[in-house]
Amino acid sequence: MTVNCESYYGETGQESLQETERFVEEMRKKNYSTVQPIITPRFAVTCDMPLMTGLAEMARKYDLPIQTHLSENLDEIATVKGMNPTCRSYTEIYERAGLLTNKTLLAHGIHLDDEELDVIRKHGASIIHCPSSNCFLQSGVCDTMRLLDKNVNVGKSRSHEEHW
Repeated sequence: MTVNCESYYGETGQESLQETERFVEEMRKKNYSTVQPIITPRFAVTCDMPLMTGLAEMARKYDLPIQTHLSENLDEIATVKGMNPTCRSYTEIYERAGLLTNKTLLAHGIHLDDEELDVIRKHGASIIHCPSSNCFLQSGVCDTMRLLDKNVNVGKSRSHEEHW
């Protein structure tokens, strides 16, 4: 994370990319049959465009999946749009960075317009519905039927369910 995070949590984009690639290469050397790294830019609030672009390039280089958050709550969306004023939408930021692929998992996806859903579908990315988290945080309800009607891939997260 390169922006909008506590100093003990953040690092430069170059440090993040180097450490991520070191980790990816180390995991690949182990050649686990059921474990593989996944590229994880937390979300566009804490990752600048050069970091997101670099992580997308790394995902392509190593043929890795990507996971991140998208449109979980309205304040997050406003922050992201303010940080990226040349992008029409949150989804466009990820598209410009190259993060949308058929191996991309987008957690939440609550507040997406039809144009964003078209972009997500075009790239074959998936929205991961997080009902427990969204309920706990009161961030909204993911309209999974709408996503399915728009032919967007949908999965369901089990995160936070152990707490209920």
